[in-house]
Amino acid sequence: MIKLACVNQKGGTGKTTTVLHLSYILGRKGLKVLAIDLDPQAHLTSAFGIDPDTVEVGMDDVLESYTQKGERTKVTDITVPITVGGAEIMLAPSNAYLERLNITLLNALARESVLSSVLEDVDSFDVVLIDCQPTLSILTLNALVAANYILIPVETKGLSVQGLLMLFDTIEQVKEKLNRNLQILGILPVRYQKRLKSAQKNLERLSSFSDVVRVYPPVPESAAFEEMIEDKKTLYDVESTTAKRALKIYEQVASDIVKLVR
Repeated sequence: MIKLACVNQKGGTGKTTTVLHLSYILGRKGLKVLAIDLDPQAHLTSAFGIDPDTVEVGMDDVLESYTQKGERTKVTDITVPITVGGAEIMLAPSNAYLERLNITLLNALARESVLSSVLEDVDSFDVVLIDCQPTLSILTLNALVAANYILIPVETKGLSVQGLLMLFDTIEQVKEKLNRNLQILGILPVRYQKRLKSAQKNLERLSSFSDVVRVYPPVPESAAFEEMIEDKKTLYDVESTTAKRALKIYEQVASDIVKLVR
């Protein structure tokens, strides 16, 4: 089972969108996919068409139960089947209550490894995709410890190389002290506007990292993508050239994940 965390400590970098698209693309390829919403803002839950305010039992309950004695709430106890893009995905939803775990986990034994313990009780999936919150919080740290691989979406028009270097440093520390098996699948440039010189320059700056980590082709920006999610459509449902280019890139990432599974 491959566990991939979609991580960037900066907000607005397309983490949720990336997890959403990869979920149904991998599902269409015949893989059993579990998508975990590990962000208290619950954008992934919303993107899959569920109102976070209606989530009565979510990831906060799962994680909290694994820090206490007694009966545990397994992640499979809270999963919701979602049909999207011609594939059925299992979603572990979240809501705003997940934020309190950033406090309660600080006092938990082996606090960085709670999610890892949760996923040890999961064996019915080929791929677990984890959508992380846009901070290097204890929740994000749990994702890094639990994951085999990391995918880093990076917004090309608002690139912070310093922030990216800080993330790399955190990943190296996690590898050294908590998760020796952690690997970076790649950097995924997103929201690329070719006509902007700043975006072109930032893409060149990202390309300089290609000596140490894979840098995927940039996913183009389109206002239609946000509307598409709101309308519960997928990249397969949109005929625009931009959508087809984006789909090709996400399929490339998905193909790399399939190779790891098989």
